[in-house]
Amino acid sequence: MYEREHKITFVGPLRKQCKQFVGQKKALGLKYETEAYIMTVFDKFLLENDAPADCLPKEFAVEFAAKKEDESDKSFSNRASLVRQFGEFMVRMGYDAYILPSFRIFKSSFVPHIYTQNELVSIFSALDRIKPYHHSNAHKTYPVIFRVLYCCGLRVNEALKLKVKEVDLNNGVFTIKNAKWDTERLVPMSDSLLKICRKYYNEMHSAGSHEYFFPAKDGGFHGAGSLLTRLKKILLECEIPSTARVHDFRHTFAVHVLNRWANDGDDICVCLPILSKYMGHASIAGTERYLRLTADVYPDVVGIFENHFGGVIPEVRII
Repeated sequence: MYEREHKITFVGPLRKQCKQFVGQKKALGLKYETEAYIMTVFDKFLLENDAPADCLPKEFAVEFAAKKEDESDKSFSNRASLVRQFGEFMVRMGYDAYILPSFRIFKSSFVPHIYTQNELVSIFSALDRIKPYHHSNAHKTYPVIFRVLYCCGLRVNEALKLKVKEVDLNNGVFTIKNAKWDTERLVPMSDSLLKICRKYYNEMHSAGSHEYFFPAKDGGFHGAGSLLTRLKKILLECEIPSTARVHDFRHTFAVHVLNRWANDGDDICVCLPILSKYMGHASIAGTERYLRLTADVYPDVVGIFENHFGGVIPEVRII
């Protein structure tokens, strides 16, 4: 799957209201890209099911918002919340609309997979063995994308949407723009990753015709789904028993960095805010959760962490 920035158009019976709703959200300063795309899916759903104009009956809101099989709680919650907000918007605008009731989704107990060094070696070796296929450049882009995800802890879309002009190969710095919470940050890369990126650039961008640093064959950027499909094949090939999640490379980066700092005797109190900024977290609270995860994966660092963060990593009693 290859993607370009979504062009938002509405064609259904509530196209006017959908456009106004999205426009209002963006006028408030929200990026609203994913939500706007979901609204186009909702708009198409209303059109295909012959929904009436200028009103939102209960059956249409409930059917679209219903939880799909194998759908994560987060995706379901986001879609249902969006339909509820749209219903509230329509009522405020004087239209007849059903408002979905609010509900609470409890946080998932899912624990991300932290790749071991041996697993990473196997994964990157398998990526390097990808063979050229027709006009696809996956054999060139995927080995570098996954290395960037692990070595820099980027979010998946941050890496996929990197543009050539945002990659400084002289100083070894990625400029991450329009990140989560509409932020921007500079992400330095290691010398070894810089060497890989320079070699990749010389092979991929010698003609200077691509906008994206990791271009898909149509000139857009690779979709996150294509990376997940590839990762599933790689894990199967490497016989790594793990639920495939590309985002786990970001988690692995954070845990490995914290473990190295702890073993090197670095002051975690000083280093944690640095890691928080590097990863683009809104606050240090978003980074502190990796302390518990690091202690679970590397029990030998628990004593080091407890000296600095005894209140952050709670005692767990086995009953």
